Amino acid sequence: MYMKGKIRLLIILVYNYANNTQKTEILELYDKINDIIKKERKLQSRIIVLGDFNIKYEEFLDKQQKNLSIPWKLSLFKILNNYRFKDTNVLFHTKPLSTWRRNNITSRIDFNWVNFELIPDLIYASTNKVHIFNTDHSAVTSYFSIDDVFKKPQMAMNRRYKVEKVIDYSKITDDQWKTFTEQSELILEEELKMLKIEECPTTTILNRIWNSIKQIINKAKKHLPTKKPHPNKDNLPEAVFFYKKKL
Repeated sequence: MYMKGKIRLLIILVYNYANNTQKTEILELYDKINDIIKKERKLQSRIIVLGDFNIKYEEFLDKQQKNLSIPWKLSLFKILNNYRFKDTNVLFHTKPLSTWRRNNITSRIDFNWVNFELIPDLIYASTNKVHIFNTDHSAVTSYFSIDDVFKKPQMAMNRRYKVEKVIDYSKITDDQWKTFTEQSELILEEELKMLKIEECPTTTILNRIWNSIKQIINKAKKHLPTKKPHPNKDNLPEAVFFYKKKL
């Protein structure tokens, strides 16, 4: 899909084979997904890979942490990791809920994965019971801020012709962090007066809150040192760097 501002948004819906005897078909599917992602990355696309993977990410992580060889069927996760995709539920939950249940057997085999370009627009992810039809799968849902993806016609052009400076975290002093924090709190106080936050906010309100948080960061970061981005080291979204630094 082509959004305003020439933003290219790609959604890859996956329904993987459950039967391991279909190894040839499964590996062909993985190769096709890899080829699509490789092509779309060159076009700077924002990519979502979602669906019933019929494989367990926790099993992949266990093999990886133990330095064991990755079974061929789990190699889809290896592809996604190589392209720096993230499982949206893992970003918000230490132990994401299972997505499939039959009798007493449960597993997490349904996923929403996004590339790094979409992470700054991600608000929340969750797993919920489906109520409108009968299924043994749960609904995996990811919530995004709509402003950057759908409502900024000049954003892509500005990024193409203007190289913005990024925060130089290596040079930030304690006093600068203190000033940044104080300014953020002052701006937040002003923003809260304008926002009408309900006990159960709607999606529109959540989007508005998230956009306000980003505006607060952008306004307050002028008190921090900046630098021109390095083409290799500084290619992650700035919101991710900020998040990691504060942790």
